[in-house]
Amino acid sequence: MKSNAAIAYHPEGFDTSAKRLMGRQAAGQGFLEGLVRHGDLDTLFCCARAKAAFDDFVARTGRFGAKPKRAVFIPENRPDLLKQPGCLYYPSPTLAPLAARRATIGTSAYSLCGVTHTLASTGVMDAISAYLTAPLEPWDALICTSSAAKSAVNRIIDLQADYLTTRVGAKPVPRLELPVIPLGVDCDRFAANADASRAAWRARLGIADGDVAALFVGRLSYHAKANPAPMYIGLEAAVSALPKGARLHLVLVGWFANTALERGYRDAAAALCPSVNLIVVDGRASDARTEPWHAADLFTSLADNVQESFGLTPIEAMAAGLPSVVADWDGYRDTIVDGETGIRVPTFSPPAGTGDDLAFRYANEIDSYDRYIGGIALLTAVDVRAASEAYGRLVGDAALRRRMGEAAKARARNHYDWRVVIAAYQALWAELAARRAQVAPLAADALTPSPGVLRDPFSFFKEFPSAQLSLRHRIAWADRTAPGAIDSLLAQPIANYAPFLLLEADACRVLGEAIRRGRNAEVGELLATVPAELRRHALRTLLWFAKFGLVHIDAPTAAGA
Repeated sequence: MKSNAAIAYHPEGFDTSAKRLMGRQAAGQGFLEGLVRHGDLDTLFCCARAKAAFDDFVARTGRFGAKPKRAVFIPENRPDLLKQPGCLYYPSPTLAPLAARRATIGTSAYSLCGVTHTLASTGVMDAISAYLTAPLEPWDALICTSSAAKSAVNRIIDLQADYLTTRVGAKPVPRLELPVIPLGVDCDRFAANADASRAAWRARLGIADGDVAALFVGRLSYHAKANPAPMYIGLEAAVSALPKGARLHLVLVGWFANTALERGYRDAAAALCPSVNLIVVDGRASDARTEPWHAADLFTSLADNVQESFGLTPIEAMAAGLPSVVADWDGYRDTIVDGETGIRVPTFSPPAGTGDDLAFRYANEIDSYDRYIGGIALLTAVDVRAASEAYGRLVGDAALRRRMGEAAKARARNHYDWRVVIAAYQALWAELAARRAQVAPLAADALTPSPGVLRDPFSFFKEFPSAQLSLRHRIAWADRTAPGAIDSLLAQPIANYAPFLLLEADACRVLGEAIRRGRNAEVGELLATVPAELRRHALRTLLWFAKFGLVHIDAPTAAGA
């Protein structure tokens, strides 16, 4: 019998039929279905607040298959019953309150296992910082879905440890494990009926034989998911690589939270990629979850948002046999093998120490969470030139697309199929159980609340981009940049939704002129032309210029050169 865990179940976290579909819900449903289909379990344990939630759990898992012989309800207020499965899986990093609840019956009664999704909110940061004073043990674990996510978790813990050292004179050490296990995908589902789905969806979307279709799947939000400008600019440049008579299409499968967002996407597409046919498909429709993938020839996601810590859609693309052009960003760096299953495009963020004002505004409720993550994203640049080259390579080379697509499909099946990922979960649960079995029952332990940590996001998430902009990086005006481009950019809602993060309009124009005159000047040289109190804003403005293709970021000048 394989290792088991009770699933902490709140229906909302596993339901992908909601109007506002989020990545954590898709991940939750996928995990639960994977556990049912591939866990080889006789019993499913559901820990829920009420019997109605358990009934929903039974109905939902029943639709996934009838492998388990029975389902058992464990009320949240009966932690003693969790001794039977031996582990509680909670799809969140918020483990400290659960550890305090367990401590009432003994901290060795069962294991706790959480998982990272977004790490950028105050709630999540506070939850992780509480690990140092919570009654967590070596038989507990927080699964990190990517290497970058693990780095961010460790940074939060280290900062909280430093704080506690200052306050009480001793540096605590977290006891729980931080294994890296990715999210998974049902490879069989994405491979099924590929030829028929391709023909049907290309006909439905008006994509002719010989045309090339790029696909983005995800929430359509330029401040909370991925700004489409680098994608638009890069695809427009790639039109020149098309075979004669072919047309390039961009299919966006997702949903807009409001009409203003939709208008921003469509207006920006008209301005930045007029030669590309834009197609929008409602990604919440049941037939849009897997079938449109087959209509595409390549997948793209130039993520720039710290809310993204893994990225499920790139592995779905691999399962569907698509090559990818993705940002070199957090979990994408783990999943997409550059040059083999796709192409990763470099990303740049401001250096550590230049974003404490963003953190202050968010911590003091001047800005909402959406404005906070949107501000970070606005100052994160995707290399537009590299994106254009990557799109051009795939758009113009069908053989390369096929070769990368086959490699991607094999990698998805070998590394990210739920059969593989569930086995990794169960191996972890078995290891935690073995550790727990080696200790005598432990007495209850009190939980003392502790302050959270909310600091400069460009320090927390410095492993997410390819590099952070340094004083020795060089900035060059892009060939495509026309006179008046800065004014046009300032007028775009998609680009100028947080102007307080940047130089004011006149200063933006002055900085642009300095870049033109400097002819590939170093960042430090450009900043020297700006008053000292504005240099942080100027550095961020350079990245903002790069994000929207006005300038290129070139390799740093060698030290001493």
